[in-house]
Amino acid sequence: MALQMVQALPLVTCLKRTRIGSAHKDGIAWAYASGYKSLVTMDGDYAHSPDDIDKFLEHSRNYDVVVGTRFIKQDSMVGLPFIRRFLSLTAHFMTQYCLRMPYDATNGFRLYRLDRIPSDLFDNVMSDSYCFFFESIYILHVNDIPIVETPISLGGRLSGKSNMSLYDVMLSIRMLMILVFRKYFRFGSSH
Repeated sequence: MALQMVQALPLVTCLKRTRIGSAHKDGIAWAYASGYKSLVTMDGDYAHSPDDIDKFLEHSRNYDVVVGTRFIKQDSMVGLPFIRRFLSLTAHFMTQYCLRMPYDATNGFRLYRLDRIPSDLFDNVMSDSYCFFFESIYILHVNDIPIVETPISLGGRLSGKSNMSLYDVMLSIRMLMILVFRKYFRFGSSH
């Protein structure tokens, strides 16, 4: 679906990668290298609505990162499979409780103001898998980058399926433990 969008819209670029975190890191690095001031990241299967981008742009006047959140609107995940809702809610609780981050840290629908975020902060992100999302927002958060959430609703995928595996869940638990140690025991660097 993303490749069809690239063909139809000349302003859309698609970088093909095998891991979701590496895809986001490569896309962010590409946007910095190309001189973009802002970057919107979103699912290419229409689970994230392009109609929400205007809200993101509005918020980006005052914030350097805008995160779409599934946890403000009551019905934002209606129609999603139980396991997807369960994993999202569990990850949200864990990142809020363990890392004290008030954001929807596992959602990839974001706007980054690249002209105001030092690019080297993204060099500190180790994750190439799904935990890229909460690790990157954590690094931005502890470096006092202004972040705001805006409510979104997730639609069902128009094509494809989730590639998240049990291995990805285990990697996320491991990364959460690493970040908790860094936060509370000053083990390693988060900056």
